[in-house]
Amino acid sequence: MKIWHRKQRYAIRRHPNLNRLYRVGVAVVGTLLILAGIALMPVPIPGPAWGALFLGLGALSTEFEWAHRLTSFVIRAIRRSAAISSAAWKRFDAWAHRHVERLTGARLVQTWLDHQHYLQNAYAFA
Repeated sequence: MKIWHRKQRYAIRRHPNLNRLYRVGVAVVGTLLILAGIALMPVPIPGPAWGALFLGLGALSTEFEWAHRLTSFVIRAIRRSAAISSAAWKRFDAWAHRHVERLTGARLVQTWLDHQHYLQNAYAFA
């Protein structure tokens, strides 16, 4: 599929008017998708809005260098934020486990001491 598309695109590029028409078509479709994404922003669920916005940007990036640079920047920013949030989550998870283990360990020792005191009573098994 990709090879077929490349061959078709190279054939279109050889004809200046056809190339211009193709680029205008891509610009219209990409812009409409971006506008649809912006229009869907007030919708309470975030999926369709961001999906349409990024699809439009992806469509534009196939033909326009500025859109490709913007798409690359967004992808790098998303990967960087994912790495930062993953590292923060790992730090929080480690802290929470240490904290819970410290609390439960102290409770376990206290429970054991209470039972030891109870079992030393002469009437414990009566």
